[in-house]
Amino acid sequence: MTLEDYIEQVKLKIKEYLPSDLNDVEVTVIPREKNNGVLFHGISIHHPKEAVSPLLYAEDYFELLKRGMGMGDTLHLMVDNYILARNEIKVQNNIDLSYDHIKSNLFLCIVNAERNQELLENIPHQKLEDLAVVYRSLVCTDGEQIGSMLINNQLLEHWNVDQGKIHEQALMNMDRLFKLEFCVLAQRISGMLDIPIEEILFDQNLFLLGNDHDYYGAAYLSCPDVLQEVSEKMGGDFLIMPSSVHELIIIKDMADADIGTLIEIVREVNRTELTEEDFLSDNIYRYDSQKQTLSMIDGSDMELGMKMQ
Repeated sequence: MTLEDYIEQVKLKIKEYLPSDLNDVEVTVIPREKNNGVLFHGISIHHPKEAVSPLLYAEDYFELLKRGMGMGDTLHLMVDNYILARNEIKVQNNIDLSYDHIKSNLFLCIVNAERNQELLENIPHQKLEDLAVVYRSLVCTDGEQIGSMLINNQLLEHWNVDQGKIHEQALMNMDRLFKLEFCVLAQRISGMLDIPIEEILFDQNLFLLGNDHDYYGAAYLSCPDVLQEVSEKMGGDFLIMPSSVHELIIIKDMADADIGTLIEIVREVNRTELTEEDFLSDNIYRYDSQKQTLSMIDGSDMELGMKMQ
Protein backbone atom coordinates (compact mmCIF):
# COMPACT_ATOMS: atom_id res chain seq x y z
CA MET A 1 0.00 0.00 0.00
CA THR A 2 1.29 3.45 -0.90
CA LEU A 3 0.91 6.57 1.21
CA GLU A 4 -1.70 7.85 -1.23
CA ASP A 5 -3.69 4.60 -0.90
CA TYR A 6 -3.45 4.82 2.89
CA ILE A 7 -4.77 8.40 2.92
CA GLU A 8 -7.74 7.37 0.78
CA GLN A 9 -8.51 4.53 3.22
CA VAL A 10 -8.34 6.96 6.13
CA LYS A 11 -10.79 9.32 4.44
CA LEU A 12 -13.18 6.43 3.73
CA LYS A 13 -13.04 4.62 7.08
CA ILE A 14 -12.05 7.03 9.86
CA LYS A 15 -15.67 7.94 10.73
CA GLU A 16 -16.34 4.30 11.62
CA TYR A 17 -13.91 4.67 14.52
CA LEU A 18 -15.18 8.00 15.83
CA PRO A 19 -17.67 8.34 18.73
CA SER A 20 -21.31 8.64 17.65
CA ASP A 21 -21.48 12.34 18.53
CA LEU A 22 -18.79 13.06 15.90
CA ASN A 23 -20.46 11.44 12.90
CA ASP A 24 -21.05 14.80 11.21
CA VAL A 25 -17.37 15.77 11.00
CA GLU A 26 -15.70 16.57 7.69
CA VAL A 27 -12.47 14.74 6.87
CA THR A 28 -10.07 16.53 4.54
CA VAL A 29 -6.36 16.38 3.65
CA ILE A 30 -4.36 19.59 4.13
CA PRO A 31 -0.74 19.69 2.85
CA ARG A 32 1.69 21.30 5.28
CA GLU A 33 5.29 22.30 4.56
CA LYS A 34 7.59 21.77 7.54
CA ASN A 35 11.32 22.22 8.13
CA ASN A 36 13.54 21.94 5.02
CA GLY A 37 10.51 22.22 2.76
CA VAL A 38 9.32 18.70 3.61
CA LEU A 39 5.66 18.25 2.64
CA PHE A 40 3.38 16.39 5.05
CA HIS A 41 -0.26 15.38 4.61
CA GLY A 42 -2.39 16.63 7.48
CA ILE A 43 -5.63 14.77 8.18
CA SER A 44 -8.18 17.36 9.34
CA ILE A 45 -11.21 16.03 11.22
CA HIS A 46 -13.38 19.14 11.44
CA HIS A 47 -16.52 19.46 13.56
CA PRO A 48 -18.90 22.09 12.08
CA LYS A 49 -19.42 23.77 15.47
CA GLU A 50 -15.70 24.22 16.15
CA ALA A 51 -13.50 26.96 14.69
CA VAL A 52 -10.19 25.10 15.05
CA SER A 53 -9.45 21.45 14.35
CA PRO A 54 -6.42 19.25 15.15
CA LEU A 55 -4.19 18.20 12.27
CA LEU A 56 -2.83 14.64 12.34
CA TYR A 57 -0.06 13.78 9.92
CA ALA A 58 -0.79 10.73 7.79
CA GLU A 59 2.92 9.94 7.43
CA ASP A 60 3.20 9.11 11.16
CA TYR A 61 0.48 6.47 11.01
CA PHE A 62 1.51 5.12 7.62
CA GLU A 63 4.96 4.45 9.09
CA LEU A 64 3.32 2.37 11.84
CA LEU A 65 1.41 0.45 9.17
CA LYS A 66 4.65 -0.32 7.34
CA ARG A 67 6.13 -1.60 10.61
CA GLY A 68 3.32 -4.13 11.00
CA MET A 69 0.45 -2.38 12.78
CA GLY A 70 -2.96 -3.27 11.35
CA MET A 71 -4.97 -0.73 9.37
CA GLY A 72 -7.72 -0.70 11.99
CA ASP A 73 -5.25 -0.21 14.81
CA THR A 74 -3.72 2.83 13.08
CA LEU A 75 -7.22 4.32 12.74
CA HIS A 76 -7.99 3.63 16.41
CA LEU A 77 -4.75 5.38 17.36
CA MET A 78 -5.51 8.30 15.05
CA VAL A 79 -8.92 8.77 16.65
CA ASP A 80 -7.48 8.55 20.17
CA ASN A 81 -4.89 11.20 19.30
CA TYR A 82 -7.54 13.35 17.61
CA ILE A 83 -9.71 13.36 20.73
CA LEU A 84 -6.73 14.23 22.96
CA ALA A 85 -5.68 17.06 20.63
CA ARG A 86 -9.28 18.30 20.36
CA ASN A 87 -9.54 18.56 24.13
CA GLU A 88 -6.19 20.35 24.27
CA ILE A 89 -7.37 22.89 21.69
CA LYS A 90 -10.47 23.60 23.77
CA VAL A 91 -8.20 24.43 26.70
CA GLN A 92 -5.92 26.65 24.58
CA ASN A 93 -8.59 28.47 22.57
CA ASN A 94 -8.23 31.51 24.80
CA ILE A 95 -4.42 31.53 24.74
CA ASP A 96 -2.91 34.98 25.18
CA LEU A 97 -0.77 35.84 22.15
CA SER A 98 0.49 39.15 23.54
CA TYR A 99 4.24 39.68 23.66
CA ASP A 100 4.18 40.03 27.45
CA HIS A 101 2.69 36.54 27.68
CA ILE A 102 4.72 34.85 24.93
CA LYS A 103 8.17 36.33 25.59
CA SER A 104 9.00 34.08 28.55
CA ASN A 105 8.59 31.00 26.32
CA LEU A 106 10.64 32.17 23.31
CA PHE A 107 13.65 30.06 22.38
CA LEU A 108 16.20 29.72 19.58
CA CYS A 109 16.20 27.16 16.76
CA ILE A 110 18.67 26.49 13.96
CA VAL A 111 17.60 25.43 10.46
CA ASN A 112 19.31 25.06 7.08
CA ALA A 113 19.05 28.41 5.28
CA GLU A 114 19.06 27.15 1.67
CA ARG A 115 16.37 24.53 2.22
CA ASN A 116 14.12 27.03 4.00
CA GLN A 117 14.45 30.04 1.69
CA GLU A 118 10.71 30.54 1.22
CA LEU A 119 9.98 30.08 4.91
CA LEU A 120 12.64 32.61 5.90
CA GLU A 121 10.94 35.29 3.78
CA ASN A 122 8.06 35.30 6.24
CA ILE A 123 9.76 34.84 9.60
CA PRO A 124 12.31 36.82 11.62
CA HIS A 125 15.75 35.21 11.47
CA GLN A 126 19.48 35.74 11.73
CA LYS A 127 21.97 34.16 9.33
CA LEU A 128 24.75 32.01 10.78
CA GLU A 129 27.01 30.67 8.01
CA ASP A 130 24.87 28.31 5.88
CA LEU A 131 22.26 28.19 8.66
CA ALA A 132 19.55 30.48 10.01
CA VAL A 133 18.58 31.18 13.60
CA VAL A 134 14.77 31.28 13.94
CA TYR A 135 12.47 31.63 16.91
CA ARG A 136 9.78 29.46 18.44
CA SER A 137 7.66 29.65 21.57
CA LEU A 138 6.85 26.67 23.77
CA VAL A 139 3.10 26.09 23.96
CA CYS A 140 3.06 22.88 25.99
CA THR A 141 5.38 20.51 27.84
CA ASP A 142 3.55 17.46 29.08
CA GLY A 143 5.91 14.73 30.27
CA GLU A 144 7.76 13.56 27.18
CA GLN A 145 5.52 15.59 24.87
CA ILE A 146 6.60 19.07 23.83
CA GLY A 147 5.04 21.52 21.40
CA SER A 148 5.93 24.95 20.05
CA MET A 149 4.87 27.53 17.50
CA LEU A 150 7.07 29.30 14.98
CA ILE A 151 7.27 33.08 15.33
CA ASN A 152 6.42 34.88 12.07
CA ASN A 153 6.65 38.46 10.82
CA GLN A 154 2.96 39.08 11.43
CA LEU A 155 3.42 38.42 15.14
CA LEU A 156 6.36 40.82 15.27
CA GLU A 157 4.24 43.51 13.63
CA HIS A 158 1.43 42.81 16.10
CA TRP A 159 3.86 43.05 19.01
CA ASN A 160 5.66 46.09 17.56
CA VAL A 161 9.05 44.58 18.40
CA ASP A 162 12.05 43.90 16.16
CA GLN A 163 14.08 40.76 15.48
CA GLY A 164 16.93 41.91 17.69
CA LYS A 165 14.67 42.15 20.72
CA ILE A 166 13.20 38.68 20.38
CA HIS A 167 16.67 37.23 19.69
CA GLU A 168 17.93 38.70 22.95
CA GLN A 169 14.86 37.43 24.82
CA ALA A 170 15.02 33.93 23.30
CA LEU A 171 18.73 33.66 24.06
CA MET A 172 18.11 34.69 27.67
CA ASN A 173 15.39 32.02 28.01
CA MET A 174 17.48 29.07 26.83
CA ASP A 175 18.93 28.13 30.23
CA ARG A 176 15.53 28.29 31.91
CA LEU A 177 13.46 26.42 29.31
CA PHE A 178 15.97 23.65 28.60
CA LYS A 179 18.68 21.80 30.47
CA LEU A 180 21.90 21.66 28.49
CA GLU A 181 23.29 18.15 28.01
CA PHE A 182 26.93 17.58 27.14
CA CYS A 183 28.25 14.04 27.42
CA VAL A 184 30.43 11.42 25.78
CA LEU A 185 28.51 10.08 22.78
CA ALA A 186 29.09 6.50 23.91
CA GLN A 187 27.40 7.37 27.22
CA ARG A 188 24.23 8.43 25.41
CA ILE A 189 24.25 5.29 23.26
CA SER A 190 24.76 3.18 26.39
CA GLY A 191 21.73 4.75 28.02
CA MET A 192 19.56 4.32 24.93
CA LEU A 193 20.48 0.64 24.51
CA ASP A 194 20.66 -0.09 28.26
CA ILE A 195 24.06 -1.78 28.03
CA PRO A 196 27.31 -1.00 29.90
CA ILE A 197 29.33 1.83 28.38
CA GLU A 198 32.38 -0.45 28.39
CA GLU A 199 30.68 -2.58 25.73
CA ILE A 200 30.18 0.37 23.38
CA LEU A 201 32.90 0.28 20.74
CA PHE A 202 32.89 4.00 20.05
CA ASP A 203 35.40 6.85 20.01
CA GLN A 204 35.50 8.24 23.56
CA ASN A 205 36.60 11.61 22.17
CA LEU A 206 33.21 12.23 20.54
CA PHE A 207 30.78 14.28 22.61
CA LEU A 208 27.08 15.05 22.22
CA LEU A 209 25.65 18.53 22.73
CA GLY A 210 21.90 19.02 23.02
CA ASN A 211 19.15 19.52 25.58
CA ASP A 212 17.13 17.35 27.94
CA HIS A 213 14.11 17.27 25.58
CA ASP A 214 16.12 16.30 22.45
CA TYR A 215 14.28 19.24 20.89
CA TYR A 216 16.07 21.72 18.61
CA GLY A 217 19.24 21.32 20.65
CA ALA A 218 21.43 22.35 17.70
CA ALA A 219 20.40 25.90 18.62
CA TYR A 220 23.38 25.97 20.99
CA LEU A 221 25.42 26.83 17.89
CA SER A 222 24.02 30.35 18.35
CA CYS A 223 24.65 30.58 22.12
CA PRO A 224 28.07 32.22 22.74
CA ASP A 225 28.16 31.33 26.44
CA VAL A 226 27.52 27.65 25.70
CA LEU A 227 30.23 27.51 23.03
CA GLN A 228 32.70 29.07 25.47
CA GLU A 229 31.70 26.56 28.14
CA VAL A 230 32.22 23.68 25.72
CA SER A 231 35.64 25.04 24.70
CA GLU A 232 36.68 25.07 28.38
CA LYS A 233 35.62 21.45 28.74
CA MET A 234 37.39 20.48 25.51
CA GLY A 235 40.55 22.38 26.44
CA GLY A 236 40.45 24.79 23.51
CA ASP A 237 39.20 24.80 19.92
CA PHE A 238 36.72 22.17 18.77
CA LEU A 239 34.92 20.92 15.67
CA ILE A 240 31.16 20.58 15.36
CA MET A 241 29.50 17.86 13.30
CA PRO A 242 25.75 18.54 12.86
CA SER A 243 23.88 15.40 13.86
CA SER A 244 20.42 16.92 13.25
CA VAL A 245 18.42 20.02 14.15
CA HIS A 246 18.15 18.49 17.62
CA GLU A 247 21.77 17.76 18.57
CA LEU A 248 25.43 18.25 17.67
CA ILE A 249 28.53 16.05 17.83
CA ILE A 250 31.62 17.74 19.27
CA ILE A 251 35.22 16.66 18.69
CA LYS A 252 38.46 18.34 19.82
CA ASP A 253 40.20 20.22 17.01
CA MET A 254 43.62 18.70 16.46
CA ALA A 255 46.30 19.42 13.86
CA ASP A 256 45.95 15.96 12.34
CA ALA A 257 42.14 16.08 12.12
CA ASP A 258 41.03 14.60 8.79
CA ILE A 259 38.49 17.26 7.77
CA GLY A 260 37.62 15.52 4.50
CA THR A 261 36.74 12.26 6.26
CA LEU A 262 34.64 14.08 8.87
CA ILE A 263 32.65 15.84 6.15
CA GLU A 264 32.12 12.53 4.36
CA ILE A 265 30.81 11.00 7.60
CA VAL A 266 28.36 13.86 8.15
CA ARG A 267 27.04 13.64 4.59
CA GLU A 268 26.71 9.85 4.70
CA VAL A 269 24.78 9.96 7.99
CA ASN A 270 22.53 12.72 6.63
CA ARG A 271 21.59 10.56 3.66
CA THR A 272 21.17 7.23 5.42
CA GLU A 273 20.07 7.93 8.99
CA LEU A 274 18.19 11.23 9.08
CA THR A 275 14.70 12.20 7.96
CA GLU A 276 14.52 15.18 5.62
CA GLU A 277 12.80 17.20 8.34
CA ASP A 278 15.67 16.71 10.82
CA PHE A 279 18.48 17.55 8.36
CA LEU A 280 20.62 20.51 9.42
CA SER A 281 23.76 20.73 7.24
CA ASP A 282 26.29 18.75 5.22
CA ASN A 283 29.08 20.96 6.53
CA ILE A 284 31.14 20.94 9.71
CA TYR A 285 32.17 23.94 11.81
CA ARG A 286 35.14 25.06 13.89
CA TYR A 287 34.96 27.11 17.08
CA ASP A 288 38.02 29.27 17.76
CA SER A 289 38.20 29.66 21.53
CA GLN A 290 40.57 32.65 21.36
CA LYS A 291 38.67 34.69 18.79
CA GLN A 292 35.28 33.30 19.94
CA THR A 293 34.27 32.77 16.32
CA LEU A 294 32.29 30.03 14.66
CA SER A 295 33.43 29.12 11.14
CA MET A 296 32.07 26.79 8.50
CA ILE A 297 34.67 24.46 6.97
CA ASP A 298 34.25 23.25 3.42
CA GLY A 299 36.14 20.44 1.71
CA SER A 300 39.09 22.74 0.99
CA ASP A 301 39.32 23.72 4.67
CA MET A 302 38.14 27.24 3.79
CA GLU A 303 36.83 29.13 6.80
CA LEU A 304 34.08 31.71 6.62
CA GLY A 305 34.18 33.32 10.06
CA MET A 306 31.50 35.08 12.02
CA LYS A 307 31.97 36.86 15.34
CA MET A 308 29.58 35.58 17.99
CA GLN A 309 27.68 38.60 19.33
